[in-house]
Amino acid sequence: NIVDFIDYALLAQDWMESESPVFKGNQTGTTFDPGTLAAVTTYYWRIDEVNGPETIRGDVWSFTTTVASNDSNSLVGKIMCGYQGWFNTPTDGANRGWVHWGPGIFTPADCTVDMWPDMNEMGAGEKFLASAFYDGTDHYVFSPYKRDTVLRHFQWMAQYGIDGVYLQRFGTELTPGSLEFLHRNTVLAHCKEGANIYGKKYAVMYDLSGLPLGGTQKVIDDWKYLVDTMKVTRDGNDHGYMTHKGKPVVAVWGIGFTGRLYTWAECLTLVNFLKDDPNHGGNTVMIGVNDNWRSNIGNTTLLAPCTKADIISPWTVGRYSYSTSSSWITTKE
Repeated sequence: NIVDFIDYALLAQDWMESESPVFKGNQTGTTFDPGTLAAVTTYYWRIDEVNGPETIRGDVWSFTTTVASNDSNSLVGKIMCGYQGWFNTPTDGANRGWVHWGPGIFTPADCTVDMWPDMNEMGAGEKFLASAFYDGTDHYVFSPYKRDTVLRHFQWMAQYGIDGVYLQRFGTELTPGSLEFLHRNTVLAHCKEGANIYGKKYAVMYDLSGLPLGGTQKVIDDWKYLVDTMKVTRDGNDHGYMTHKGKPVVAVWGIGFTGRLYTWAECLTLVNFLKDDPNHGGNTVMIGVNDNWRSNIGNTTLLAPCTKADIISPWTVGRYSYSTSSSWITTKE
């Protein structure tokens, strides 16, 4: 109950402030709608009785909001899709030939896609002739190396209620200067632009498949490159990069699978780097694990990265045969 000079100075400063914009004025209604509230924010309010013989000051109440499902800076309630961005054609400018449409060639006998893309909305510069499929009619495919195509995909996301994508970055394609590396960077730049134009989100997802022993170091080096050179998560004008609980989201797929040359222990080093590195860490880390990760959780080398990660995403493709089977994504608080 003693007010010293510091207290007095703070009070005096408050008294001299103009009326707060949060003052709601007088009302006779018994309810009040505050409108949209920010996520993870504490709000205070007080009801005073005025216009009587005296002002009766009410108690101060408070509550704290959680992460809102419609918060653009949270994964909660989001529909996020995978975006491989791995297609190429011989004339798209990437100098990689046919990639992922077929094994170096693209013919009816050498085709690695399940269905033909709908090209009806693609512009002339987005259509690449698949001459081997001519049947009296020309047939075309696309390449995400082309800016207009990726922007069109983000436009479709906005049209159909998809919130964003995890952009794949394959660990085997991260050699600086290689054609694969340049392709990946080009697609990343297109996704960044598309997300910002159409109000969508994107996040980097590393795929460790095919890496040799010690290969996860390439991922560490690449994340440093993305942050330092391409300004991923560091561009003040980029409002499209996905965050969760105030931290950039980075996904690492391929942890906990047997028969791979890179070890679970080095996966832990990678997760630790993405979370704790003083210059390139501070991220929300999601790891993609095998469907049997829970039964292997007794293995301490697998338990460690699962414990360290913020989000666990089990691989479920082709794993379940019955409608009663299920899987889940686990978010650790």
